[in-house]
Amino acid sequence: AGNKGVLARLVGRLDQLQREVSGLHERVDHRAFSSDLNEAFRIIRRVEGVCNHVRSRPWRAPSRTRVMWSNS
Repeated sequence: AGNKGVLARLVGRLDQLQREVSGLHERVDHRAFSSDLNEAFRIIRRVEGVCNHVRSRPWRAPSRTRVMWSNS
């Protein structure tokens, strides 16, 4: 249940980041390269996709085996 709060905050921060990136071109006197803006939006979409995937999966406690291997 605690993870859902973390995801909600992350989604909120991603929305804020997307708004800031959208205004980037205006703030730098139209000198920002469109490839830089495209890359920023691509990263945002990728992270949003991961968040949506994680949010859609049913939560379950990690197995003891996965915890042991992930800590090494």
